[in-house]
Formats: sequence, C-alpha cells, structure tokens
Amino acid sequence: MKVTNQSPEVVQDAKKNSEAKKAQKAERTAAYQAEKAAASNAPSKTAVATDISARGRELAQAKELARQAPDVREERILDLKKKIAEGTYMPEPSAVAESLIKDHLEHAGHAQA
Repeated sequence: MKVTNQSPEVVQDAKKNSEAKKAQKAERTAAYQAEKAAASNAPSKTAVATDISARGRELAQAKELARQAPDVREERILDLKKKIAEGTYMPEPSAVAESLIKDHLEHAGHAQA
C-alpha cells in the first residue's frame, strides 16, 4: 500500500465528489419511489376492464328489457301522427302544462343526483 501526502484541497475535492454522488443517488431513489407509488395508486387495467364490463352488462340488460316491453301505445302514437299531419290535432293547453309540470317534478331529483 502506498501512502502519499495529499494536499487539503485534494481531500476536500474527494469529499465533495463523494457528497455529490450521495445526493445524486438519493435523488434517483426518491424519483424511483415516487414512480412506484404513482403506479400503485393508478387503477389497474384489470379494474378498469371490470368496471367497463359491469357497466356494459347493465346496459345490455336494460336494452333487452326495453326490447321485451310491449309497445301498447303504438296505436295511440300512429293516431296522433295522423292528426298532426292532417292539422286536426288540438291538445288542451292546460293538460299539456299539467303534464309538463308533473313530469318535471317526477324527474327533477334525478337530474340533480
């Protein structure tokens, strides 16, 4: 082993280099840990796919129920279309207003939720 007599400046430079390397390593470690934490907090692809699949099943079920529902108003709708086309459809204004108000009161809570 060779011992040399180094000047204080050389010793100081070595200490500064060592401290700089430690600081860089600490920064890299912190950045890695931040990335790891962000990745663990993000929803997984499986969770997202499950949510979409569940919503898709709900929509498919609702569509099927709507398809199976009987269209008992078809005759009424055809009659109203005919009257509108002929210009003979004269709805009662108070009945229209009452229906609009009733519909609004029934569905107002759902729009705010």
